[in-house]
Amino acid sequence: MAKNRFVESLEKMTVGIMSPAVLEKVALTVNSEVAKRKNYIKIPNVKGLSPQEAGKLLESYGFEYSSSLTVPGSRLANKKADKIITVRPHSGLVVSPDTHIKLYYADEQIIERSKEIALEEEEAKQRKHQQREAVAKEVNGFSKKILKKLPFKK
Repeated sequence: MAKNRFVESLEKMTVGIMSPAVLEKVALTVNSEVAKRKNYIKIPNVKGLSPQEAGKLLESYGFEYSSSLTVPGSRLANKKADKIITVRPHSGLVVSPDTHIKLYYADEQIIERSKEIALEEEEAKQRKHQQREAVAKEVNGFSKKILKKLPFKK
């Protein structure tokens, strides 16, 4: 139904601009693409599931999948171990049934390393803030000394 409306609106827009042969070719292309995507499937949201549960769900949709450990990073510090964190292609996309889905999860070691990384990043952020404050204090003090030496009238 939507395909027909699209073709009809395309016809109205192109009347007088495109030849009937070109318009026919466009309609065939649109019909071909719509037919090709007729069997496409929406990737289910498997984030938060265990790799085994996610795999069973994806298999029930007919997808092939693989799961692997992700790399440590501060963004994983608050995630749960052995739960899907990332899905590629993203959940919710409508794809061909023969699309291979990649699942990424973190184990306890990756979560612990991620917590360490998050702590290191926070400490570095605090050090940088302290350095900025020290520089600002030094510049302020220097400015006051210079102002005292300048011959301004009060």
